[in-house]
Amino acid sequence: KATATPMITSTPEPTPTADLRGEEDMLNAARSQAAAKEWRQTLETLKALRDKNLEFESLTVDSLYYITLRYLGIQEIGQGYLEPGIYKITLSEAFGPIDAEANNARISARNYLAGAGFWEINWEKAYNYYKDAATANPNMYDRSSGKTALERYVEASYQWGYQYINNNEPGTDQYCLARDYFNEALSKSALEFVAQTATAVQNACMPPTAVPEIPAFTETDAT
Repeated sequence: KATATPMITSTPEPTPTADLRGEEDMLNAARSQAAAKEWRQTLETLKALRDKNLEFESLTVDSLYYITLRYLGIQEIGQGYLEPGIYKITLSEAFGPIDAEANNARISARNYLAGAGFWEINWEKAYNYYKDAATANPNMYDRSSGKTALERYVEASYQWGYQYINNNEPGTDQYCLARDYFNEALSKSALEFVAQTATAVQNACMPPTAVPEIPAFTETDAT
C-alpha cells in the first residue's frame, strides 16, 4: 500500500502588536527616546510612525532618522557589531551627508572586516588592514572573535614577519626584512614570546659584535 504523504502545517508567525497611538504622540515619543539616547527604541518608533502615516511631518521624521541611524551605527560598531553598524551609517547617508566621526568609524570597521577576510590566507594584506584599523581605533573588536584591532595588528605583524624567515637561514637578508615587522609587534605588545622572537631575529640579522678582551695593565707595560 502506498504511504500517505503527511500534511505539513506551517506555524503562523506572531503578528506584532499594532501601535495605536496617534502620529503626534509617536513623534513626541521618538523625540524623547532620541533625547535619552535610546537609539534602537527611537528607530522602532520611527518605523512604526512611517508605517502608520508616510507623509506625517516628513522633514522632521527624516531628520530624526538621520540622527538615529548615525548614532546607532556608531554605537553598534563600538559594541562589536561591525556589519550592522556599517549598514546603519550607510543608511543615514540617504537623509544627509555623514560627519567625519561616523565616516571614520565606518572606515575602521571596514578595514577590520577586510583584514579578517585575509586572516591566515594573506598575512601581508591582513597586516596592512589591521595597521590602519588599529591606528584609527585600537580597541575596536568584533563579537565573533573578541579580538581588538590592536591585538589583530600585533599578531598579523608577527605572522607577516615570520613569512620572511620561514625556511631561510639566519644571517640572510630575509631576517633583516623581517626585523621591522617583529619590532612593530614588540612595540605594541608586552607578550614574552614576541620579545624573544624579535631579539632572536635582530641577532640573526645583525649579530652583536664581540667586544675585544682588554688586557690588564701591568708594571711591565709601563717600562
